[in-house]
Amino acid sequence: MKYKHYVAAMTSAVLLLTGCQQTQAPTPEQSSTTTYATAPEQNSNTQITTTEQSSTTQTLTETQPPTTDNTPLTNIVRSDQIKLPDDILSFIQVERTEDGFGCIAYNEYRQLTYLHISEDMQTSETFVLTSPSDQEKYYSTRYRWFAIEEDGIWAIVNNEGHEEIEPYLLCHYAKNGELISAIPANELQDHMMSHYRHGGDFESVGDVLYLTLYDGKVLQIDKETAKVSVVSDLNKEDDSYNVKYLCFDRDDKPILLREKVEYAPDTHTIHEASVSEFDLESGSCGQTIYTTGDNWDSKEYFFVLKGCGEYRFFINTSNELIGIRDDGTQESLIDLDASDLDRDCGTIVDCLQPPYYTSDIMIVPADDTHFLGHIIGNPDYKTAAYHLTRKHESEIS
Repeated sequence: MKYKHYVAAMTSAVLLLTGCQQTQAPTPEQSSTTTYATAPEQNSNTQITTTEQSSTTQTLTETQPPTTDNTPLTNIVRSDQIKLPDDILSFIQVERTEDGFGCIAYNEYRQLTYLHISEDMQTSETFVLTSPSDQEKYYSTRYRWFAIEEDGIWAIVNNEGHEEIEPYLLCHYAKNGELISAIPANELQDHMMSHYRHGGDFESVGDVLYLTLYDGKVLQIDKETAKVSVVSDLNKEDDSYNVKYLCFDRDDKPILLREKVEYAPDTHTIHEASVSEFDLESGSCGQTIYTTGDNWDSKEYFFVLKGCGEYRFFINTSNELIGIRDDGTQESLIDLDASDLDRDCGTIVDCLQPPYYTSDIMIVPADDTHFLGHIIGNPDYKTAAYHLTRKHESEIS
């Protein structure tokens, strides 16, 4: 799922995606595969080279016996902390896949890793991504964007030498971390000289990838040839919205998130947000599907996530997850502030946001009942993830 998905971006996520995979990681002689159970405490730290693959399989939480409750579901959730592999440090991106969740994360050696979490959030596997370049020639390899799909992982990468920045590469990875291809995307260089990542809008749709730049230009990149073309301009329409993000719904139809944002030192306020149908070719908005209305006034964030099942897309705010159906009706699936999730914390915000740094709280649905809650935050601190389950009315009466 693109949250991508597949998605508005906070400063912390921007810094993560422009981070550098250093070549100074420890390099023991061989990679390893290890199986873990939850109960015994074991050290799963595995040091590997940047050219070898490492796989770690781990049981995350103990499976609870199924129960039947026919009372209606509420928007209050309970939380079970997921035991992540010991070497996972911080999330960059999480998407729903057909068999669970695909994650891009840093491990404790600052290596970019593909982490797969099963749909029931009980097991995980990790694989370090193979560098596409000669590490003796370049001092760093920067991964700028990621798109996770069923057939693997797409990434836009550029190498940095001691004298100059090399052209961009379009890299395709298998989900075991192996590099399938690395094609020069020389035409990206002309567009990237004065732009950086802005928003979660690097999307895989069919045979092409869409990349939205800071100035609102939408680039289309052919997966086979890495040919680049400008296909749309989000700012073509002159309106009162000063921030715009290209997203895609459950059926890969383009939709546009528009916000009225007021900026101040170290903060911002979203006064209004709306989601509309969008025509890529003309750059014009169609029917408005969702709007917060005037004077919404949130100092946090507003994300659009690709939908599933009966929901065309989801909206993730700082205190709520909302499902939007095909007919435009909406349902509050999770109320973050009302959910008393853990004996050691009063709300999900306390559970997912440790006091030593500020981060974004993201929720990725497995369906309309179960969700993965995770932190995208400071890359120097350990992340956390939670299995969130909506409570029935009988559980809160």
